[in-house]
Amino acid sequence: MKKMITIIFCIVGLITSGFTQPVLNYSSTHSIGTRCNWYNIGGTTTTLAQTGANVTWNLSSNTCTLIGTFNAVAPSTTPYASSYPTANLAYELNVTSTGISYDYFIDSPTEQNKIAGGIGGTSPVIYTNYAKSVVYPFNYLDTFSDTSQTTTGSPIPSTTTYDAYGTIIINGKTYNSVIRASYTTGKVAWFITAPVFFPIVILTGGYYVYQEPATYTGIDDLKTNTQINIFPNPANGIIQIQALGFSIQSFEIYNVLGEKIYSEPV
Repeated sequence: MKKMITIIFCIVGLITSGFTQPVLNYSSTHSIGTRCNWYNIGGTTTTLAQTGANVTWNLSSNTCTLIGTFNAVAPSTTPYASSYPTANLAYELNVTSTGISYDYFIDSPTEQNKIAGGIGGTSPVIYTNYAKSVVYPFNYLDTFSDTSQTTTGSPIPSTTTYDAYGTIIINGKTYNSVIRASYTTGKVAWFITAPVFFPIVILTGGYYVYQEPATYTGIDDLKTNTQINIFPNPANGIIQIQALGFSIQSFEIYNVLGEKIYSEPV
């Protein structure tokens, strides 16, 4: 027999400082469908050098110049899908000045690997030994090592460290539960961890870029024999959840910036 569960609760406040260490898990990585505006970050970026716990990377006074879009898409929707049949995640990079190119990844329960980058652009890169982006789970101060190699290059050893977590303030937005991953190749990336895993600030090639999510998706589809209703949505007060065909063990609420503002076991 199916059982309907109705939960009523009220959001009473938001704590903005002193949160627990974010852990990057595979369950948070379903980012296909996330769409972003892509910016160059101007001005002084010394705040991004901070490491440690509960850091605030304040870029509120930095200029952000729009350069295009950066979107997570299903590889099957891209024009080069047949060349990378094992890929299950692709990033579509659309730079106004140079056009569209694609990065391809294999995202598994233990790690994410980049198998090709810049495909369709002026400087494509194909890996014979894949470049490991992250591992799961990834905890504060964890490290992992990797050796990647392209079809035209020599082996590239690298060690990656989760060396900071905290809050990024940029372009009028505030992102909590951000983790920072530093690569010995010189790349540094700041990832949001909820509601999806996605890079929002990257240092690469000496330039800082900001990828501002305009649309979040990636929440796993519910089973076809279940039904869930949440209303009103959006809301700033009392919300009602009705679940038919399954039981709820816990729930979390995120705002449009991906910030967790409420969670509770049921």
